[in-house]
Order: sequence, then structure tokens, then C-alpha cells
Amino acid sequence: MWSAEILLLLSISIEFTSSTLPGVQSTTDTFLTNKSFPNVSVIPYPIRLGEIDLIPFFRVKLENPFEKNLKIPFESCCFFTIANETVWSYGTKRGKSPNLNCPNPIGLKDLISKHSTEYQKINVTLSVRRTNESGNIGNCRSHDTELLATISIPVINCTAKTSCTECTSFLCSWCVNEHRCLNPKNNCNGPKLSEIDSCPMINGNHLGSSEIVVEFNTSIAIAVKVNNIYPFMKQTHYNFKCKFYIEGDIKTVKTTLIDDVISCDSMEFSYSSNVSNINASFVVLWGESELYNPNDVHVNIYNCQNFASNCGLCLILNEKYKCGWCQSSNSCETSDQCQSGNWTQTCSNPEITSFEPKSGLYAGGTNVTINGTNLGKTFKDIIECEVAGVPCRPYESLYKPSTQIVCQVDTEETITIGSNEGPVIVKIGGFKGISKDNYQFVVPYVKSIEPMQGSLSGNTNITINGSNLMAGSRMEVSICDLPCDVISKQPDLINCITGASNLEQNCKVHMKFDGVTRPCEDVVYKYVEDPVVDSVESDSEKWRNNCPRGTPAGGTNINVHGCNLHNVQKPIIYVTYKGKQYKCTCVVKTSILIICKSPVINLPFENLTKDYPQNLEYGFYMDQFSGFQNVTKKLNNSFMLFPDPKYEPFNKTIYRSNDYLTINGEYLDLGYDESDVTVMIGIGVCNVTSIAKKQLTCIPPSEQPPNSLDDNQTETTELPNVTVIVAKTLKFYIGKLSYSQPQPDSYLQSLYGSIAVIIALSLTSVAILIIYRCKSTKKTQVVKNLQRQMDFLEARVAAECKEAFAELQMEMTDLTRKLTTDGIPFRDYNSYVMNVLFPNNEHHGVLQFERPEVNHNKEQLSKFGELILNKTFFLMFIRTLESNPNFTMSDRVKVASLIMVVLQSKMQYCTDVLKTLLAELIEKFVHTKLDSKLLLRRTESVAEKMLSNWFSILLYKFLFDSAGKPLYLLFRAIKQQVEKGPVDAITGHARYSLSEDMLIRNVIDFKPMTVAVTIGRYQDVPVHVQDCDTISQVKEKSLDTIYRATPYSKRPADKDLVVEWQTENSGNLILNDFDGTNKAEEEWKQLKTLNHYKVPDGAHLTLRECNTSNPESKTANMNKMKRKSYSKIIDQKWHLVKQHDNPNHEKGERSNKMVSEVYLTRLLTTKGAVQQFVDDLFRKIFNSTNHGSAVPLAVKNMFDFLDKQELEHDITDAEV
Repeated sequence: MWSAEILLLLSISIEFTSSTLPGVQSTTDTFLTNKSFPNVSVIPYPIRLGEIDLIPFFRVKLENPFEKNLKIPFESCCFFTIANETVWSYGTKRGKSPNLNCPNPIGLKDLISKHSTEYQKINVTLSVRRTNESGNIGNCRSHDTELLATISIPVINCTAKTSCTECTSFLCSWCVNEHRCLNPKNNCNGPKLSEIDSCPMINGNHLGSSEIVVEFNTSIAIAVKVNNIYPFMKQTHYNFKCKFYIEGDIKTVKTTLIDDVISCDSMEFSYSSNVSNINASFVVLWGESELYNPNDVHVNIYNCQNFASNCGLCLILNEKYKCGWCQSSNSCETSDQCQSGNWTQTCSNPEITSFEPKSGLYAGGTNVTINGTNLGKTFKDIIECEVAGVPCRPYESLYKPSTQIVCQVDTEETITIGSNEGPVIVKIGGFKGISKDNYQFVVPYVKSIEPMQGSLSGNTNITINGSNLMAGSRMEVSICDLPCDVISKQPDLINCITGASNLEQNCKVHMKFDGVTRPCEDVVYKYVEDPVVDSVESDSEKWRNNCPRGTPAGGTNINVHGCNLHNVQKPIIYVTYKGKQYKCTCVVKTSILIICKSPVINLPFENLTKDYPQNLEYGFYMDQFSGFQNVTKKLNNSFMLFPDPKYEPFNKTIYRSNDYLTINGEYLDLGYDESDVTVMIGIGVCNVTSIAKKQLTCIPPSEQPPNSLDDNQTETTELPNVTVIVAKTLKFYIGKLSYSQPQPDSYLQSLYGSIAVIIALSLTSVAILIIYRCKSTKKTQVVKNLQRQMDFLEARVAAECKEAFAELQMEMTDLTRKLTTDGIPFRDYNSYVMNVLFPNNEHHGVLQFERPEVNHNKEQLSKFGELILNKTFFLMFIRTLESNPNFTMSDRVKVASLIMVVLQSKMQYCTDVLKTLLAELIEKFVHTKLDSKLLLRRTESVAEKMLSNWFSILLYKFLFDSAGKPLYLLFRAIKQQVEKGPVDAITGHARYSLSEDMLIRNVIDFKPMTVAVTIGRYQDVPVHVQDCDTISQVKEKSLDTIYRATPYSKRPADKDLVVEWQTENSGNLILNDFDGTNKAEEEWKQLKTLNHYKVPDGAHLTLRECNTSNPESKTANMNKMKRKSYSKIIDQKWHLVKQHDNPNHEKGERSNKMVSEVYLTRLLTTKGAVQQFVDDLFRKIFNSTNHGSAVPLAVKNMFDFLDKQELEHDITDAEV
């Protein structure tokens, strides 16, 4: 009894986080712990092939900057690994230094030789681990010990390096005379270099430049400076060669070495590509070795003719090319190539090819951009610019040599009205260029604007009509001093987008041309309220107040209701499917109504039915207004896509027999009503009266209309065709309709009658034979059916037993390995005590230190506090309160909690008072012969509540230091094990249950899935779910996984979140337990699951806050496992299992059930999986040998007191 009380108190101290524990392998095998050494170095580093035998040991230095006092073990294991092959040695610590000696293990040389090649780089991974507890060498054969440090050591093959730079960069030595790379300890016949700066190298040309510029088709000797040319190399300078790589060709020439300059013999530099220049690689060889070229010295071969096609571009080339314009050949050449000597650095024929703008205001200030050729080499070459006779000042900052001049028309010059046009003229040096077109001075004029009003939020596209509206280089439009962004312009028409205004007002339109404002006196624009969309629904009366709907063929009428809708110019509806938008234009009818047609979606759809339509996102483009895209979320409804109607053709010619014509089909009324469908009979119209799910009825014309051969209604003499036209997008040919009845031939009538008699006799004979056969075989069939059912049931029972046995073997080992903790969410002491004394009251008065009523009664309260410390008064005070008949149960709880607050600092006195009250309570139970078993089980007195509070306060440290962790792990283990299988969201029944009453005894097909969930800053977190989980269960499991280490009170509430599925084909889809399409069976309605929505494994889900609450989605919490009865489901909803009041109903489902005892094996699975956690908890609670976790002495004292009371009152009942 007392242990049960303690276990109950333990649960109060922890704020459980409802989370699961994914399986995580031991970290000691994969990464370093806080007891390891992240900073590690080793000598030697790197390892060179050929020197392995010279390494006696590897000196490893270990450091942990975060744990300065972390000790290095005296003994350790050193593992050397290459490609999963390992050798080891026994390491020892060197005195007090942070160094560890790892001897060179046997087999390391062979292991490196096995994996090393001439060109492949390999690394040896050195791992240092602790030895086992026994500390002998044999324990290094296992990799299960704790990892202390790890480092990767490269292995270098010096002999594989072929150049001085490569050799020295890998800490090897280059033997210059022998042209080969050696280990530093190897001998060399001559200088041995170990630094890259010591290698023989090229520095550049005689000017120190890395680029040597050579003219095309020119023969020249290249000379470069060199460094680190050793004396013996100079003595054999005939070994030097120059090698040039030009367009894939290699040319090698001899050299001459003088001091520190190498001159390559003269050679011709040319190339075949039609480009302006190419870079030729250049190397100097000494023997077979290349001299180091750190500055990338190369040869730049250029051709002036390919650089420029006109004089202006030629003259602005980089001066290093020395190009100029040869007038005789009219091409870009060097002075040496120009044979006539008529070579110049000034162009004589400037040409204007275009200019913009073509017109400007008389006030000037227009920036004119002049494009052309030969417009000067530098800005100083521009002598003068002139526009229609008016000076134009050029901008130096906007000048582009030879090709463009930007100038501003003079604003100080007086321009006479009338003399308003002329060419553009530029003067370059002593030469002049004149444009072919004329520049005009004009006066812009605005006539009108359309529309004349728009919304406050702006984004209205207005059209300004007038003349000369493209005058000038800069134009601005403003309405009420608000900018109107110009999006297109023509000489007589400007389009701009209005800005937002804060209030409704009439505004004047102003246009500014090159800084000059032109007011439009007679043009007024009005700002009015923004359009608002309140609802979107289908047009038909039978779907009123419903979601918008349509079919892939489109054409369904959709009504958009709101206000100020007449301010929308071009409304467009769109529907999103598979990431693509399908659009259709709408028509503005009134200020409160826009009518749209559902768009055509010309893609194939699968599994579209009346019960399972496709829910698509939709929205509107209303000019440039924002806020109308994807109204699915704002209006909390989606576009419901149903299948196209299918009309069945006639099997033969139909003869009119009454006033109505009936046409059969499927899905006829899902997206269209009578107004959307036209039935043509020839050129006549059959008036549609009704459309049902599978039938259309119409009234044909009174007389047979002529047939129509084609859409031009050409009449023919044939019977009229019956054609159904749906929303002008679908057309079905049904067949022929005849108004006259057929007149059968008398001979045919006789023949048909004879045949009918013969058929009747034959059928009678066959029927007699069949009846006889059925009676004779009926008994045999019954026996076979019973045998098949028994075989099927036996197979299912065997399969279930086999599966349960496998689960029993697996779960007991898997759970222990996978369950990990992410920190125990303990409450701090203050909040823990407040939660015990005053639950669900975070702002209790005892926490308010500044209270006016306390200050006014300070003296009285002080005296009352003294009286409380008087035991006689205090006991009489409590007895008096409890004797009052109006002293309720809640009053007793409050008084007991307040007493604990007052006496918290005087626990000895509090314990004395408590024992006195308990003794009186026990005596009362014994003398009044009440059931002693109920003592202390209910909080019916102040003493009982004080005892509960007393235990809670004294047990806090014990919980925090010892018992809290195993209790929390038990909770996590139970939750994880239960959620490994299906859990009914309504009843709480589970596949893996601890209670036989709560065990699912039906066969539930389910598939484990992993979905990627995003919420806030947590992106694509993998969450383990079942495909049979409801949307509410998915939300709870997602929050458990993402916030597993966060207290439950600090998480987002699942009722405030919605689940959004980011589909690849249909855009984003909001998932709910109820969305209006739940399948109903009689009075039952099933909750939606991931399987219903066809959510695949690996799907991306997003949890976001919902703006409005959806009462349909508030399903029962699946974690309420303590319900006593589920026989009555008030709202008739079900998830996995229906709970029926009628026991006969279960007989009807017998085919889906088996012997219920078969499923009891799962109880063993669950209990076996969590048994070790139960054992750990009680072992921790009752472990009195471990003084660090023993129950507090005060608690033991209370138990001793109770034992004493037992002896005093002679209580011998063991259950008491």
C-alpha cells in the first residue's frame, strides 16, 4: 500500500514529454565523447614509404580544451586501420606529459605496402582506445572499448613524384642532378632540395611581367629570367630547352643561358583560329624536368585585324597591342603591317547610327543617347554635340569610347516654338558626323485616362491617352502625389500601375518629362475601397453554400461574392494541379458578383469518383491585387474536381414513345446542372428538364426536326442525330431518334413467333435439367464450403501465431537498444511545490509578495503566525474548521496546502502536528469501526492532504537525483511500445497493449511509414507513423518527435495546428480527420487516415498554425487509455474498430475476426518489452544499500510511526 503511494508521488515531480525514442546506436563506436580528446597530433606525420622500418613508435599528443583536468590513461590500445584492415599495438603514457607512445605494430609495413600504389594517395587511421577493466594486452583485440582520440596520417610515396615542386610540397627531397624525388634520408648525387622556393624557376620576362606579347605571324626570340640555377646546371646549359604549346601543337627550340636570363631561339608565332588573340603555354626544360613557373609566364599572340572592324574600336584597344588604323587597307593593323605608311591614331569618319529619344520638350534637359562608330578614342576627342541646332552637353561618366555619347540638351538656350526639328550632329577632332533622322521639340498633351477609379491598395493598370507622350528621356506619372509606375509607353498611350493610398479621394494626374511637370487639368482619378471576396461557390441551386466544383473538361459556373468587385478589370480564376496553374477568364457582373467558368484541365486523372473527388487549391488573379492568390486557405475550402460526365450512346435507333426522352450515363450531375447542358435533335432543341446521377430527361420538339449535317446546320433527309453538348466543352453523339413507329412484315411476324415457341420449349428443358443438377450437388457444395472456411481460418490463426511469436522474440531485445533519453524535463523546486500544493494555478496569491491588504493587516497576521506555532491552538484551529459542516472537501485541500506553505521552514514542527492529526484520524477509524482499508486512500481530511504534501516536498531531492529518471524511462518505453502498432484514435484500443480489455482483436492491415515534417525552424524532420494513423495522431507523433526534449507545457498545442501535405502533383493539400468527404456507413462515419489521402512513404508534411478552429477535426485523444467503457460512441465516429451496442452485430463481422485468445500473445510482447524498465524503477525506489539514492529518513520515520499505530490499535489485518 505504501509503495503504491510513493509511486504516485513520483509521477508528480516530472512534467512528462509525450515523445518516442528512435533507435540510436552506441556513440562510443562512431564519435568522441566528452571524456575524449578532440585535439590530437602525432609524430611522425606524414609516413613516408621506405622509412616505416625506421619508426620505433608513434608519439601521440592528446588534449581536451574543454576538460583541462581530464586524465590520460596509463595504458591504452592503438589501432592502425587502412580500408577496414587493422593492426594494433599496446600504448603507454610517457610520465606526466600529455603524450602517449604507440609502438610501430607488427604488420603495419605489409598493410601499407598492400594498399599503396604509385599514384593513389592512402591514409592510415590511428585510433586510441581505453583498455578493458582487466588492463591486459589481450583486451586490445576488441573494438568495443571507449574511443579516446583518432587521427588520419597520410602515407607518401616520394619516388612517385616527378617534379621538384610536387616533391617538396609533400615533405620529400628533390635530387636536382638525378631528376628524381627521394625520402629526406636517402642519398643524392648533388644538391638535394626540400623547400619549394629552392626549386629552379622562371620569374618572367626582362620587365618582370608574366605575359609576353607577340604580334601574329612575327618571328621573335623569347627571353625570361630564371632563379636557382645551380653551377653544375650552367655548365651543362645545352640541356635547356624552350617548349611552346600553341593550339595543341608543341614547338621546341634551343636556348642560350647568360647569367640569370634564358633566351629561346627565334621562332614564328601564329595560329589558325579566327580570334583576336590566344595564350600559348610556355615551359623551360632542363633535361627532362620542367622549371617551376609560379607566375604562369605565357605568350599572348594577337592579331589586330581580328580585334576591331572599324577605326574607333581599333584605336581604343589596349596600348600593349600597338594597333592603329591603316587607311590604305581600311583595317586595324600595327604600323609595321601598314604598307603605305598611312597609319593613324585618329578616325576621320565619325558616324551616327541611331539616337534616343527622338523628341523632347522645348524646355530642354533631355538626355540624348547617341550611338555610332568612330566617336572618338577618348572623351577629349569630342569637340561639340548639337541637337536640332541646340547645344547638347556630353557626360564624361556615360561616354563609351568610339561607340556611345550621352549628352543633355541645353536648358539655357531659348528654343523658338515652331522651329522644332533638326539632325543630331557630333564633331570629333576635325571631323563631323550627322544623323539621318531628325530630333523634334514637342509639347506633350494628356486627353483622358481609363479607368477613372481604382482601389486604395493600388495596383490598378490605368491607360493614359494623349499625344507626344514619349517626349524626353525621363518620364514620371503621379496621382495624388503618389507614383504610378510606367510599364509601357507609346507616343499616344501610356500604361502605369497606381500606388496605394490611405484614404478615398479625387486626384489630379501629373506627368513629369525630364523634370518639367505637365498638369492634366481636366483628368481626375478617384481612389475607392478595395475589392473583397467573401465566398466562392458553384452556381447551381443544389450546390449552394458549397465548395466550388468542376470537371477536367471545365465550363462549370462558379460565383464569386464580395464587395467592390466592379473595380477589378481582368479577373481570372486558376486551379493548381501537379504544380501547374490552369486558368479561365471571369466576367464582372456587379459590384458584388463575378461569374467564372471552371478551367479546362487537360491531364489524365485516376480514381475520380463522386465519393472521392480531387481537392485542389485555387485562387484568382484580379489585376495586380495581392491577397487573392490561393484563397483555399483563406476561405477554408478547396476546388472539388469530379469526373467528366459520360453519356451512353443508343444501341439502335430510338423511337419516340412519349413526351420525354431519357439518356443514360454516369457522373451526369456532379459538375453541371440543367442550364449547362444542351441536347440537340437534328437542328431542334430538346428542353432539358432534369439531370440525375445516371439519367438526363428532356422534352423533344413536337415534330421531328430535320437532321443537321454539320455545325452549319445544313438540313438533310436522314433521321435526326441526338447530340449532347456540355458547357460548350464536351460533345457526345448519342444516336438516331425517329418519331414514327416501325411497321413489321406479316411474314416476319410469323417467323418470329415460331422461333419464340422453339426457344421457349428449349429453355424449359434446360431449366428442368439445371434444377435437378443443383439439388443433387447442393449437399456436396455445402461440405466443400465449410472445409474451405476451416482451412482459411486455420491458416490465418497459424500466421497470426507465427507473427506474434516473432514479435515476442524481437521486441524484448530491440527496445532496450533503441530507447535513449534526451534529458529529463524536471521541474525546478519552486514550480514543483506550487504544482503539488496548488495545481493548475500559476498565479496563486502566495506568489504575490506586494499585496496592499497584507500591508494593512501586517500586525494582525504576525500575531496569527505566532498562534500557529502554538501546537494546542493550531490543533484546535484545524479541528474547529473540520467540524464545520460547510467546510467542503476543496476547503480541506486548500487549508492543508496553505499550512505546508507556512510551515515549510519548520518541518520538524510540521511533522509533529501531522503525526498528532494522523493519530486522531486512525483512532477515529478504529473506534467508529469504519473500513480501515480506506484510510489515507481519499483526501477527506486536512491530515490526509498534509501527508500527501509532506511526502511530496521531502521526496523532491530523491526524485531529482535518483528515482525520477527510471520513472520517466518507463513512461517513454510504454508509449513507444504501444505506438509501434495501430492505436484506435476513438477507443484507445491498441495492437500492443498492456491491458487485455484494450487489445485490438481484429486483423488490422497497416504499413509503417516515415514522413518528413516541417514546423517553424525545424525542417524535414523524419517522423515514424503508420499509414492507418489519423491526421490528429500524425500531429501528435510529429510534435513528440520534434519536441521530444521539450516539456509538454512548452510545446505548440496540436489543436492549434493543421497538417499540410506538399504534393508533387496537386500542390499543397490540407489534411483533416474530417473534410466533408468521409465515407459514411449507415450511422457510422470513419476518420480520415494517411492511407485515405494516399500519402506515400517519405511525403513532406508541414505543421502550421490554423486561423479558425475546425470542430470536425477535434477527435478523441488517443492517449486517454483510462476510460472504463467504450460501448457507447456518442457521435458514431470510428477509426479502426467499431464499438457496437448490439452483440448480434459482431456475428456479422465474424469473417473478419478469429479466436480472440490468439491475440493475447501481443500482451506478452508488450509486457516483456517494458519489464526491465519496471524492474529498474522499483529497484531504484527500494534500494536502501545505496546511500546516495536511499529514501529520506523522514519518510522512514513516518512509516515507523504508522507501524507504531498498528501495534497500539492491535490492527492485524495484513491488507490494512
